[in-house]
Formats: sequence, structure tokens, C-alpha cells
Amino acid sequence: MINEMLDYDFGEVKSFNEIHKKPTGNDIIKSGFEFKPEMLDYIQGDTSLRFEYIKSIKDEPQRIKEMADFLKTDIIKWDFPNEFFEWYARDILGLKYKKYEIDKMKREYRIKKKREQRKLKEQKKKNKNKNQITFKKESKILVF
Repeated sequence: MINEMLDYDFGEVKSFNEIHKKPTGNDIIKSGFEFKPEMLDYIQGDTSLRFEYIKSIKDEPQRIKEMADFLKTDIIKWDFPNEFFEWYARDILGLKYKKYEIDKMKREYRIKKKREQRKLKEQKKKNKNKNQITFKKESKILVF
């Protein structure tokens, strides 16, 4: 008798992807419902559901972007540059930078710095007017 009272039928256990699949025409779901990763901010054992969701994303750039956003909004609430959060997200997910990616970032950084220097030089040239009166400090002897 006690076994019958405690025998709950939950049906078959569905995987995470089956639960959050896109609805088909036969499914009865409210229109306008949009799944957001923030809905999974719950702890299950030693890890959060949102972290598990991020690890299950197949698209690598999207996974890195979601993890960086998770770190920035929930874990590390200090104002660090976005590059730091991207680097830390890659480290957590085990997606280290490849050598060619590091070389590409260095090249882009050098190009950016050269453009900034060129822009400063052009601004200095524009500001320097040849018809402007200049004062020179020189020692002169006046003879009367």
C-alpha cells in the first residue's frame, strides 16, 4: 500500500535539448515565448544550469560570447575590458587561442596604433598655421 502511494510516474526523462527544441505546429506553446539563458540561473549540484547550457552550445564563437557575458554579468562584476572576459571564457571552456589567432590580434593592434599615430600627425599639421605670429626668445643687442 505504501509503495502504491509513493509510486509517482514522471514519464520518460527528456534531455536538455529535447526540452528546449523549437516548437512545431503540433505543440501547444504560448506565442511570443523566447528562451533566454538567464532563465537557467539555478544551481544543480556543483554547477549552474546556465553554465551547463553554455557548455552545450555547438557554435564555438557563440559559446565564447555567452560565457564572456555570463562572467561579466554574474561572476565578475568589475569593470574589466571585454578582451579579458573573452580570454577568461576561452580558458574556462578549454578553447585556448591558437598561434595564428594571437598573431592576427598582434597585427590588428599594430595597425590600430599606426593609424592613431598618423591621425595625430595630421591633426598637428592642421593646427600649425604658417601665417601665425611666432615669438622667438633670442638675445639681441640693440645699437642706437
